[in-house]
Amino acid sequence: MNRCRAEIKICERSKAYVAGTVLTGAAVEYILTVWIRAFDILNYAKHRKKLTDHWSLKELIDLAYQQGLFDFKAFRAAERIRKFRNLVHPNWFAGRKPARFTKHVLEARHRDYDTVIDSIQRYI
Repeated sequence: MNRCRAEIKICERSKAYVAGTVLTGAAVEYILTVWIRAFDILNYAKHRKKLTDHWSLKELIDLAYQQGLFDFKAFRAAERIRKFRNLVHPNWFAGRKPARFTKHVLEARHRDYDTVIDSIQRYI
């Protein structure tokens, strides 16, 4: 978690705003995947989906909120991270007005990442 935070800061300093935005989404996805494996969450959640199935970031965020890993503030922050990460998809850039990834957007996603991590640390 700390390594990802450091990488996001490097992206900010390097003005690699798109990369930093993608990294925040990838970091949250990775952390949640590790969480369901490490704590055997699927047995507690009685979820129909198996660990070996593909989990979307949306599904992981919803599960984390349902199981109490995320408080509501962290849930909303994770959703913002997911939505901005999805804007990087080539289909969005093919449209008329692609999203602009600026320093302020990355700083906001970094704050969202910190909110998510704080919630996880309170859980663990």
